[in-house]
Amino acid sequence: MKSRLKTISINCFIVLLSLIFGLILLELIIRPISGMAKPYDVEPTDPREDIRYGVLDVRGFWTWKPLYNGQFDNGIDFSGKHISTYANGTRAIPCLIDPATRGSRIFLLGDSQTFGWGLSDAEAWANQLQCRIEKSQPGTVAVVNMGFPGTQVDQYYARGVGQIEAAINANDTVVVSFTWNDLVTFSGGEIFVRQVLKDAGLRLVVIPNHPNIRVEPIDKNSALPFEPREQRDFDIQLMNPTKYKGQPSWRYPIYKQYGIFIPLFDSLWSFVNSLQYVSAAFRVAWSNARLIFYRLRPEKALIKKISKNTFQNNFLVLKALETRLRRKGARVLIQLLPSRLFFDDFYYQAYSKGGVSFADQDFLGHIAQPFCKSLDLICVNRFEELKTRERDLHTFPTDGHYNQTGATSVAKALFIDIFNIVNK
Repeated sequence: MKSRLKTISINCFIVLLSLIFGLILLELIIRPISGMAKPYDVEPTDPREDIRYGVLDVRGFWTWKPLYNGQFDNGIDFSGKHISTYANGTRAIPCLIDPATRGSRIFLLGDSQTFGWGLSDAEAWANQLQCRIEKSQPGTVAVVNMGFPGTQVDQYYARGVGQIEAAINANDTVVVSFTWNDLVTFSGGEIFVRQVLKDAGLRLVVIPNHPNIRVEPIDKNSALPFEPREQRDFDIQLMNPTKYKGQPSWRYPIYKQYGIFIPLFDSLWSFVNSLQYVSAAFRVAWSNARLIFYRLRPEKALIKKISKNTFQNNFLVLKALETRLRRKGARVLIQLLPSRLFFDDFYYQAYSKGGVSFADQDFLGHIAQPFCKSLDLICVNRFEELKTRERDLHTFPTDGHYNQTGATSVAKALFIDIFNIVNK
């Protein structure tokens, strides 16, 4: 009996050793081919500078650190992509020369897709838009990239009201880029929605047995006041002391010094997800496992997770912001920036369970269009420009943000839309 147990133990040990050796061999093969993902893909140029790039303005919105110099480098999709910001916390626009001489400006509000995550200053679609303007109408318009990663509609409102509203005039345009993450999440709450509508002089009109919503002035007998004025500069007002977004943990100095990332242990999901920064082989396997999960999950699993009135609340806040900015004479466009989970056929087939989980492949546009119409918002949709059968044509394969090709498509289409609207 003891001999048999000893044999079983030896066999188990051999199997375990073989498994470990096999995993190490697999890692050695895959890592040179696919690359090793970095857990910290934004780094300042000066190693003495705080790694945190997000700072809080006293008016309640996050912005990139002023006069920042750094780079994007996730070890796989992009490396050495230069990032720089102006003194007001907006991203640098290399094609813009002498912004003070411009007669009008295009303010871009949005999240990481607007900021240009993974792209250099020159590659971001904000700069590509400026380059197109310079070729067409040199010296006339300045593009202002106010995108900030991870923000949602409540932050667009805070920055629009806090920083843009006091600076715009009748020659300016504001483009609010609305993404998939914006559509399915809302951080404000019902009280917040009612307050921003009231501040904009609006109230929600409930139409019984009608799917659409609309708003009307609180005082029906007074027209929306128009307040044109001289063009003004806009500034940034940071907390004192500076309040940063996110605090790097004890893992960061260990990773910087030894190149070893210690996985997270606060939940099973975070632990598994963080293993992609430990093993290249695991990252490849994890990416494919997620696609399989999308195909196997219940048909309406995602839709059921979205809180009631999320879509409606987001568009009501956009309407409140649009009303306030238009009151100052500015033109306001809502630009729909879809996720690759929809416009890229490869990902859509998995994410939608072969097309059955969503009412339309252009689901962002499908949901937005009725709100844009009933709330009288000017909405432009980038779905057709980005739709592709070629996997990762417009996005980084691992990171998922728009690559330079995707950014070019957005800039080209937005340039046409803006000047078509201006010339009407």
